[in-house]
Amino acid sequence: WTTEDGGRSWRTQESPQACRWESVWFVDSKNGWIVGGWHHPGTLQSRGAVLRTRDGGQNWMPVPASTLPVLHQVQFRDDQRGWAIGDPTALYPAGVFQSDDGGRTWSPIAGSGAGSWLTGDFAAARETHATARGTSAAAPGGASMRLRRSSPRTGIVAGRDGRVGVVSDEGLLEVNVETALGRHVRRLTTESGPGAWLVGDDGLVLRSSDAGLSWSPPAGAPPSAVAHADWWSVATYGAHVWLVGDPGSCVLHS
Repeated sequence: WTTEDGGRSWRTQESPQACRWESVWFVDSKNGWIVGGWHHPGTLQSRGAVLRTRDGGQNWMPVPASTLPVLHQVQFRDDQRGWAIGDPTALYPAGVFQSDDGGRTWSPIAGSGAGSWLTGDFAAARETHATARGTSAAAPGGASMRLRRSSPRTGIVAGRDGRVGVVSDEGLLEVNVETALGRHVRRLTTESGPGAWLVGDDGLVLRSSDAGLSWSPPAGAPPSAVAHADWWSVATYGAHVWLVGDPGSCVLHS
């Protein structure tokens, strides 16, 4: 669906591929991407799909993505460099990818599989420098991967069973978030600087002040009447924070 009047009216567009589309991202009024894919019945194999537009969404062209798994989210910094997250596979155990040519080709981020990522944000954490003291993760081939003190964080990903990962130029580092207690993370967003928020099932609301390396509940807890709501999205603007989810009649604002 597309709108040209701020959402007052919408019209449908024909998709060049018949699959489930999960994420759309524009860097300007012309350049945009859509990602998604298929899970094949029986084999449960995952195959990704990518669309690209250069004319503001009037036309969408498929990008070859035959080896990619189903992709759940896409973000681009400009019309060349972007990131996508999706299902981990034997070929791509980390399930995180980056492109330096506008989405024509994708390279996997180094790291081990940790279940399906459901959300991520690469928009605001790309210039953040934080410290990972004594934290390491297993890289492909059994090698140990350690984030240096000066390693810039390019993004954060999260997903099933409360798993969270920090993405840098060196690879994917999984972070232990005990307060998530196995609950699925549904949405994650970063602020300008090192701040970030994540929300999920059964009242999960956590904030990070160090670019995703550690997480804790916010100082002000949600009202007890919705303490166990399933939160599906979080948005921030300056000092403002909004939470929405299930039940949809409840929107929290701080």
